[in-house]
Amino acid sequence: KNRSNSVMFAAAENGRSAAVMALISLGADVHAHNDQQWTALHLATAKAHVVTVTVLACLGADVHAHIDQQFTALHLAAVYGHTATVSTLASVGADVRARADQQCTALHLAAAKGHTTTVSTLASLGADIHAGTEEQWTALHLAAAKGNTATAIALTSLGIDVHARNRQQGTALHLAAALGHESTVTAL
Repeated sequence: KNRSNSVMFAAAENGRSAAVMALISLGADVHAHNDQQWTALHLATAKAHVVTVTVLACLGADVHAHIDQQFTALHLAAVYGHTATVSTLASVGADVRARADQQCTALHLAAAKGHTTTVSTLASLGADIHAGTEEQWTALHLAAAKGNTATAIALTSLGIDVHARNRQQGTALHLAAALGHESTVTAL
């Protein structure tokens, strides 16, 4: 069983959907975790193998399973900016409002990385653009702090509150200015 699971992990990570299906039909466990506690779904998600993600979900993979920092597969897709994978996971039941460590959502993670298309997609799928982290940072705070100007502009066009304050009473504009992100300051 462990060998078939390890082969399934390799197949999922490399986007070999037919091999994944065959291995599961032969007894590989779709819920198994590798040594890093990732499931086959997490591995396929990290590499943007949309078909394999779909196959795994249809075969019963848990789209709500957590790994490090309480990340679900959707959180991983957001971190990597895999927009099509985000859409696929949402279509098979992933929660676009799910919280990871420090109350981060997939939207926060995509904004921090400057994945503007992923941010827009998450918002269109129902992500809460006004959600705050444990420290009350919105996605706009994170985009501004990283100097992700295009993402900040997209968030403002979606209606995010540009005057929202984090626990330290800073706005996104305060953060962008303090960190020297001139183009973001101008945009905000």
